[in-house]
Amino acid sequence: MTPLKKIAKRALVVCMLAAAVAAGSAKEVTIGKLKYKVNTTDKIAKCTGLAEEATKNYNLTIPSTVTYNGVTLKVTTVEKEAFWFDSYLKKVTLSDNTETIGTRAFASCDKLSIVSLGKKLKIIGAEAFDHCGNTGTFTSVKLPSTVEIIRTHAFRDCRSLVSVEMGDKVEEIGDDAFWNCEALKSIVIPGSVKTVGEMAFASCDELYEVTFKEGNAGTVIGEKCFDNLKKLKLVNFYGPGVVEIKDSAFIGCSIEWLSLPASVKKIGGGAFCGNNLTLLLLNEGLEVIEELAFEGQYGDGLRTLTIPSTVTTIGQQAFYGIGEPSEVRCDAVVPPVCGADVFSYNVVNYSDLIVPSGTEQRYRGAAVWEDFQYINHNHLSSSVGQLPAEGATPDADGDLWFDLSGSPVESGALIPGIYIVRHADGSAEKRAVR
Repeated sequence: MTPLKKIAKRALVVCMLAAAVAAGSAKEVTIGKLKYKVNTTDKIAKCTGLAEEATKNYNLTIPSTVTYNGVTLKVTTVEKEAFWFDSYLKKVTLSDNTETIGTRAFASCDKLSIVSLGKKLKIIGAEAFDHCGNTGTFTSVKLPSTVEIIRTHAFRDCRSLVSVEMGDKVEEIGDDAFWNCEALKSIVIPGSVKTVGEMAFASCDELYEVTFKEGNAGTVIGEKCFDNLKKLKLVNFYGPGVVEIKDSAFIGCSIEWLSLPASVKKIGGGAFCGNNLTLLLLNEGLEVIEELAFEGQYGDGLRTLTIPSTVTTIGQQAFYGIGEPSEVRCDAVVPPVCGADVFSYNVVNYSDLIVPSGTEQRYRGAAVWEDFQYINHNHLSSSVGQLPAEGATPDADGDLWFDLSGSPVESGALIPGIYIVRHADGSAEKRAVR
């Protein structure tokens, strides 16, 4: 045998021995009523399911450790499909050593009612609790503060789930993660979240309030994330955090008032199409508004619209059918590039377009903007002095408040909306109250 062949043969033997050692250190065993994959080298164990098939309702506790051949092993994982389609499982308690719940680990456990997750859990796998507890008993789940990943379909179709509490380390909420959780009432998205996946909360028909907490993760809200939720009226952004809202994210909801944080750079196509917006506050920092983004607002529509100076591009029909605002204000020194029919006929013909001083000619020569009949023709400045002051009580600054019809209102009894404020020096402005 040549030296080269001898070397090759020795390498093969070494590989075979290594494989044998690996196989020996991770094997399937039964300990008590559960099965495990044990690795005595790394001193860990992964629960793979029941040792014997259940015949009656039972509660499951995943222990912190198990002992095998005199070695104490830390139980870190509930393996893939470990309790999938278990029709007798009612309660799950994970130890504080459990870090991962595998794919479909508890999926389709119809009688599941209580889930207690350990303090070190990091990953909830794809479909981990898919279609669980739909006898009406699985109503809430609290994720420990250590959870970082909620994978695709993790809680999909949990139709009894009313409340979900997330910790401040969650970075990813996967596609369809809570799809068709039709009893879910409200949700708070931590500021640590980088992505909220496509259709993550679609078909959550009872969802009425969504809150995005302040953060620096640069949150991206995925396509159709809150698609056609007719009861969704309140969307709160508590400080910067969200940077992009993708196509159709909130299409067909019932949002009435919306204030987007300055961190939002891009609003996708149809993102807020078909809502009930009467108040919209877009802040400096926004750059791109894509086609149909706010098209077709039902009800009274917007009363005023301000486009920030940072906006460079507005897609076709982005504000088509938003109602009849008395004023459209664009603070950009360079007119944003617009697609066709950004505004409907009644807006360009009857609304005042207010632009920065000295830029009127630019706007009169720019596509779409040139269609406005009134540029810097501000009905407010010319007529506010004629508003009757009888019945109006000055606020602490000496300002008088009026609604958009010109009727005086008390500053201490304002509801969200747009108001006219006349200052003591005779000047006036429109002001949004949230």
